[in-house]
Amino acid sequence: MARRTSSLAKHGSRSESRRFPSGALAALLLLAAVRLSGRPVVAEFTDGAADGRSFQALRLTVDLGGRERPVQLKVSLPPGARLAPELTEFAGGGRVHVQILNVYVPGSAAAGPFTVRGSVIDGTRRWPFEATIRVRANPKVRVIDEETGLATVRAEETVHRTWRATNGGNTVLELRAAATPTNGTVLTVVPAQLRLAPGESAEITLSARLVNSPDRLVTLPLFLNVESGRGPLQRRETVGFTAEFVPRVAGPGPLFAEFTGEALVGGVSAPDHRGMAGRIHLEGEVAAGVKFLAYGADGTAAPGGSHLGLASRDFLTVELGGKTWHATGGLVAPPSFGFLESSTQGHGGTAAWSDDSGLVVTALGAQEHYGDFRREHAGLHAAQTDPDKTGWEAGLLAQRNQAGGSPTQERIGAFGQTRWQWRGVAGASQVAAAQATANHAVKIGLEQRLDYRTDDERSHAALFVQIAPEGFFLDGRSAELRDFTLGRAVGETGNLHFHASDARDVGSLRTYRQSETEAGLTPTAPEFVELITRTGTAVRSWSAGYGFARDDSRAMLTVATTDRTRETGLVKSPDDTFHEHSLAADWSRNLYAGRLFFTATAAGGTEENPQQHADFTETSFTAGGSLTDRVQISGEFRKTWHVGGNRSAGYRQPGTYGRGSVIWTPRPRWRFESGVDAYRFGTSTTRVRSYAMAEAPLSTRTALATEVSHDDERTSVWLALRVNFTVRMPWRPVRGALAGRVVERAGGGPVPGARFNLAGRAGLTDEAGRFVLPGSRPGKYPLTWSLPPAYLAAADWPRTVDVVAGRLQTIEFTAERIALLRGTITITRGLEAVRPTGTVSATNEADAVYEAVAGAGEFTLLLPPGRYTVRYTGEVTAAIAIQLVATVEIGNAGEAVTVNLTAIDRARGVRRTFFSDEPESGAPRVLP
Repeated sequence: MARRTSSLAKHGSRSESRRFPSGALAALLLLAAVRLSGRPVVAEFTDGAADGRSFQALRLTVDLGGRERPVQLKVSLPPGARLAPELTEFAGGGRVHVQILNVYVPGSAAAGPFTVRGSVIDGTRRWPFEATIRVRANPKVRVIDEETGLATVRAEETVHRTWRATNGGNTVLELRAAATPTNGTVLTVVPAQLRLAPGESAEITLSARLVNSPDRLVTLPLFLNVESGRGPLQRRETVGFTAEFVPRVAGPGPLFAEFTGEALVGGVSAPDHRGMAGRIHLEGEVAAGVKFLAYGADGTAAPGGSHLGLASRDFLTVELGGKTWHATGGLVAPPSFGFLESSTQGHGGTAAWSDDSGLVVTALGAQEHYGDFRREHAGLHAAQTDPDKTGWEAGLLAQRNQAGGSPTQERIGAFGQTRWQWRGVAGASQVAAAQATANHAVKIGLEQRLDYRTDDERSHAALFVQIAPEGFFLDGRSAELRDFTLGRAVGETGNLHFHASDARDVGSLRTYRQSETEAGLTPTAPEFVELITRTGTAVRSWSAGYGFARDDSRAMLTVATTDRTRETGLVKSPDDTFHEHSLAADWSRNLYAGRLFFTATAAGGTEENPQQHADFTETSFTAGGSLTDRVQISGEFRKTWHVGGNRSAGYRQPGTYGRGSVIWTPRPRWRFESGVDAYRFGTSTTRVRSYAMAEAPLSTRTALATEVSHDDERTSVWLALRVNFTVRMPWRPVRGALAGRVVERAGGGPVPGARFNLAGRAGLTDEAGRFVLPGSRPGKYPLTWSLPPAYLAAADWPRTVDVVAGRLQTIEFTAERIALLRGTITITRGLEAVRPTGTVSATNEADAVYEAVAGAGEFTLLLPPGRYTVRYTGEVTAAIAIQLVATVEIGNAGEAVTVNLTAIDRARGVRRTFFSDEPESGAPRVLP
């Protein structure tokens, strides 16, 4: 029994250690070694990654063995972290204990490992533990403009604006800063690249100057783009300001009506053609608030066209516009009438009226006439656009078409469309009604667009459905389209996409003869035009793919299928049915901070019809952008192979196509361009066309240009003269202007650098203190100004100016030179010095009062010359206020003055104490 009793002794008791056999003792030691190797205290976060400003669960597993007993917990947290709730003691031993600790990860935690260390204390024994969670990168860039308002300089000077960029995230950021290009300016950003640790800030300065000094005010919006990081760290901030460049030579601009324009006249010579062509652009203000614009061309059917802009089409368009109306005549581009048959350009006119709410009402009348084809339009269109891009459109359109000997077709149609947003869904709904040409029955067509995006834009879906029944369009055209797109972000850089489309189109009317005439080609025979305009097609396609973006690179892999059926009304042929299955890979990259781009595509698949098939592969490369500020390039190369089957089975013909061009502008108004365009497809002969052109100024208003082009059949040479001109009409006043001079009071010198603004037209005083504001339309306008820091405007400066047409008014302004008064306020109470916050006033001998607010005992005032009494008027006692007064003299030289207002508070309350207020050496003195 004794042996049995000893076997039931408690673990760790003396009786157990005395009566255990040696074999049991060895087993016990082995068990203890296993337990120690198993780490009695284990800490781990339940998640692998965390965001800043979040609580994360830390699981603490304690397996100490022995009896259950209280143990101490000591935790060391990174800066800003905390436990919720605080936990210093819990139970351990007896069994495995699991404790969940809520650890707060602060927003200031740096991206990367976030480590919590600690130990479990059991008497004199310690078991250390450590747990790490990864803090996700949270890039944040804040670009703060420390200056506000316009930046105004003289036209030949450089304007500077400085921003402070701050890394408000938790990871180191590599920042790239660049200015948005603006024509006619030279922009520099310093520094263009910088590195910021979390919490660090740095200044970025954008500088801008004009390439050519203007003769009138130039106002430009300038923008700075700051891009941070790469890949998932990529963020972009854009800030901007408005710069005003004021001419050095002051001038009112045109007070009378004038036209400015450009004319380009040239001729071409080729073995089979000689001709002259011209282009003109003319604009100006013909009456107060009425703008005139005219542009047109007298072309020639030159072989190969013209890169100089001398088109082969003859046209002229004239526009007149006021504040709420606009009218055009000649070759006009009408507004869109929904998905009614498009109204293409034609000869006629439009008249539009608008208001400040975004409502525009337009009336249209136009016709086209090319050979035996004629089309006429008349319509009324209205649209309302809201600031959030929602709104509506409605229109009524009447058309008449006649082609060759076909009967004349007439139709009246109307449409209405609304654009709306609801809970992340953007949509456009359209309904249209049209009169059929045969029996005049009314047909209804519908269109619906839906676009949904999540708040973080990681998922999106789009649906488009259009149904236009037969007879809805002229020529019996009908159209049906169903289109669906779905996208979903995968991870931080990936994206899955899916697209499906089902389209049916019968009897589409195309103006082939118009486009052929514009290109200088021989128009196609009318009977063939009639055939191809009645061609119907049905196309079904779907594609799916995966893409990703990393740094400046993009890549995508797509699989697609297309089924196409054609209906010509003739005997069916194998080519009327077509199937294509393809796999394509695309890759693109931006280089040199986005100045250059490069795209590569590789595709392979099968084309087939009911009798034949062809296996193809295709590759293409595209590049373009700016090598420097003066050199732009573009190029494309495409190669298609048939690797099996019959090459006539599909639409992709084996062959090669390539083009490229280079534009060099070594200085303003100089331009050199050259390029090549070559192709060979199937059994056709190789065609190579190259050209080179140059343009250089002859004077400030004229430039000479030439172009030489060559292909396999001919060489043609263009020679052209570009002329800029101005036509003034001094008998028709349309504007008035204001001139002035700013001088110091009492016969002082001129005040340079003063900025005046009248109706948004600004001017700066020169070294003589003179300025002339550009001309404004007649009327009464507010006049605003800002003076250099050393001056103050007199009280009699006008706040409004009445501008009279054809008159240059002159006003002399008197300014007072001011000086900076710096001051301090100190109130002494025993050994304590107080710096109060409150109002400070300065009163001169004419009882004019200037005030400022002192903060922490310091203040500044800008004061004109004179003798001033300066006093603190904050919340203090009368005994203190009478001491905080001083007299200062502001001289005419504008030199800064300093004043110190001091006071001593001697008031004491009655104290019940045995000690004096001021300590003495030795023992305290006892009062009797």
